[in-house]
Amino acid sequence: MKYKHYDPKAEVVLIDADRDDFLAYVRQNASGHYGVMIPNEDAMYVNGGTLLLTGASGDIREASRRLFSLLRRADEAGLDRVYARLPKPEGESLALYNRIIRAAGCRILKLGAAGHTTTES
Repeated sequence: MKYKHYDPKAEVVLIDADRDDFLAYVRQNASGHYGVMIPNEDAMYVNGGTLLLTGASGDIREASRRLFSLLRRADEAGLDRVYARLPKPEGESLALYNRIIRAAGCRILKLGAAGHTTTES
């Protein structure tokens, strides 16, 4: 994991949390010109930013296929930041996990109890 596959201009904020905590974090912390990488059916819960839709929830192959085009789209739109949930590092999700953490510079924001955050590199 020494090299990135794609080095987006936008900062990728990769968040290790369940959907509700992820959405709450974005609502409370997102500002400026940002995007939210999210499954199609969760788009209704996002109240701002540019939606970067990954496909149907649970369709890891489609999310993997769309990842780099969504990051390029974020750069073309001039987004400063892209918020995304960390996929599980197992099974079909492993390839997506590896690609997205590289795009995020291997920085992961973990949401703990009561919304506390820690950063992992």
